[in-house]
Amino acid sequence: MENKTIYQGLPISDPDAVRNSFDISKYENVPKSKSIAPKSPDNIERFKNKLDSSLIPSLPAKELVSLIIRAAIETEYGSAFTLSKNFDKMVKKLADTVMVSSELRREALSVASLFIEKKMPQGKKH
Repeated sequence: MENKTIYQGLPISDPDAVRNSFDISKYENVPKSKSIAPKSPDNIERFKNKLDSSLIPSLPAKELVSLIIRAAIETEYGSAFTLSKNFDKMVKKLADTVMVSSELRREALSVASLFIEKKMPQGKKH
């Protein structure tokens, strides 16, 4: 039996055909980074402050993940980037991807849990 890859719900036999169908020319001159973490200590602090102010215990898991993604992107690329035409669609797609992966979901929700626990009164768990 042939090993097929699923792309947008359809089985395909050549994953490179999908990869090659995207126009990547606009990304050719983007400098390559060796880390996805914020590049400066200031960005890390801004990221923590954004999470501190936006994460609340009553939000559903997917919303918590979306807020973490928004905070990371806004911290790294600036708030003007969040005004881009399809920004909300991109965040939704990334959040969906994180929610599907058990490992990524667990990591994101543990980060959210750390920030939410700091807000809770002493001795109470959410």
